[in-house]
Amino acid sequence: MVSEQLKLYWRSKFNLIIMFLSILGILPGLWRDYSEKQEFVQALGRAATDSDIEYLTMMKESFTGLYSFERLFFLNIAFFMLFWMILMIGMGLNIGGQTYSALQSGYGNFIMTRMNYKDYIKKTLLAQIIYLFTFCCLLFLIVFAVMLLWGGGGFQVPYVSSLREAGQEYGPVTDISIGRYLFTLLGLVLYSVLCMIPLALISSLSFVFLKNKYIIQFLPVLILVGGYMLGFQLGNINQTMSDIMRHFMFEHALTNLTALSSPNIVPVGGSSMGSVVYVIFYPLLLIAVSFILYRKNVRRFGENYLL
Repeated sequence: MVSEQLKLYWRSKFNLIIMFLSILGILPGLWRDYSEKQEFVQALGRAATDSDIEYLTMMKESFTGLYSFERLFFLNIAFFMLFWMILMIGMGLNIGGQTYSALQSGYGNFIMTRMNYKDYIKKTLLAQIIYLFTFCCLLFLIVFAVMLLWGGGGFQVPYVSSLREAGQEYGPVTDISIGRYLFTLLGLVLYSVLCMIPLALISSLSFVFLKNKYIIQFLPVLILVGGYMLGFQLGNINQTMSDIMRHFMFEHALTNLTALSSPNIVPVGGSSMGSVVYVIFYPLLLIAVSFILYRKNVRRFGENYLL
């Protein structure tokens, strides 16, 4: 059943639409990088001294495709959030309401003549996890390739990378290897995917308490955006509430992970241990909610759909 579900997911033409719209979400970030690079190009044409020429040339050459990809997790995180919002809307529409529709249509009774509900939901969730992980990784690979082709520069650590060691002067990077640099970016990608997969699973399992298909389908992006809305509203009450609500915001979790990866990023938590708490809490909370909903689904619908 898992392989059949995966084939069904991957054969959907909706995948191309999701990919296209998600990539559109980060195009403004690419344009922003291009505009900043052009400012240095124009300033280079007006440079009067050798030191100015050297500095401006270095800055111009720093805006490579690799640097644009890095900036998604650092300076262009607003566009990165837009990317995830579009992707979560697409995933919610594509697979979020699948189980709900199956049970509402009476297909659940047909399913239970061949397997119990626990086996059905386990295999469905496993198929969705594999699909979400492979889809997101493929999408990031496409984004990475597009940025490399657009920005050029090859595989060279940018002079102005946020991952440089603290106190290093601008210039050729000697304190971080390209292997470590790429491995760090890979870690940021995998962490982002790890945080987003439970959002889609919560949508698939939410019909245990939600009865509206459209709310179920948009639940992933509602949770993603809801963390910010609650954070901004309740966080204004006092500093303690602000510190608590920050833990429910994906951006702060990602920022603290980048702070652990780079000495040049100020952690939201104020310390390395605080950053670790932020990084662990957000995905762990989503995974815990997914597990609780899974158990409730098995207890409730396992009784309604017996062999």
